[in-house]
Amino acid sequence: MAAGGAAASHPPNPPLPSKTPLPLLAAEALPESFDWRDTNLLTPTRNQHIPQYCGSCWAHGATSAVADRDNIKRSRDNGGRVWPLTFLSVQNVIDCGNAGSCQGGWDSAAYAYGAESGFVEDGCNEYQAKNQGCDARAQCYTCWPETGCEAIARYRRLVVAEHGRLDTPEPDAASRNALKAEIHARGPVSCGISATAKLDAFRGGSVFRQHIRNATINHIVSIVGWGVDGGTGVEFWVVRNSWGRAWADDGFFRIVTSAFKNGRGASDNLALETGCAWAVPGEWRDARDVLGGGGGAGGAVAAA
Repeated sequence: MAAGGAAASHPPNPPLPSKTPLPLLAAEALPESFDWRDTNLLTPTRNQHIPQYCGSCWAHGATSAVADRDNIKRSRDNGGRVWPLTFLSVQNVIDCGNAGSCQGGWDSAAYAYGAESGFVEDGCNEYQAKNQGCDARAQCYTCWPETGCEAIARYRRLVVAEHGRLDTPEPDAASRNALKAEIHARGPVSCGISATAKLDAFRGGSVFRQHIRNATINHIVSIVGWGVDGGTGVEFWVVRNSWGRAWADDGFFRIVTSAFKNGRGASDNLALETGCAWAVPGEWRDARDVLGGGGGAGGAVAAA
């Protein structure tokens, strides 16, 4: 497949228990449309396939959603002031997360890495689109003209406070509203999707749909909102991909929700609502406190 990157099967990853009840909106209180892009708190879409092909959609989907949620959380905590915007390192998750590689992986395993070891900002380890080993430099480094590249000892890591999944083999109104409520309350979520040749070739400008019964997930994206098409009345999800801004609508696309065809649309949105995951960002902590010692590899293993 040209666009995949999600592993076919995954070991169970138990969610961390919620520390506080989540104040989800009731179905009748959910807005008809809601889009986190309207807040200017989202991280930009990226291209997982440069400077070379890499099936790292799972890491892109997970880190972008967590970064969004950290920006949203800090905006709420600081009266709307968010500086600098959080932008997390995908390469560090590939190198050290033990959650996957350029041959595929799992978003929940990336969240588990964030809970155990924390995520680093993108300036620590910029995207190379390749599998590398995990050492202190893979965690955070810089380079100098005289001495070359070396690990940075003092930096911070964003630790995940809790994470979980919203898996629904047969989506319905209740599961659809639960997904909306989670997005509305805390921010974007990562979800699996079947990346088909038709989706590959999609140029945007309309609401995507493709009828496939029992579609197989082979790609990870993030849902950032939903709405209703003014011309057709069709409800859609707003989705961020990781194929660059040249694809579809500046790297985003709209796809029908399971409400399509009078609630029988689950076979028309490429399994998007069947396997979703979320994570709640905690605090930015000193790497030496999170990993121990000098803030280096900390026992993490290299991507396969």
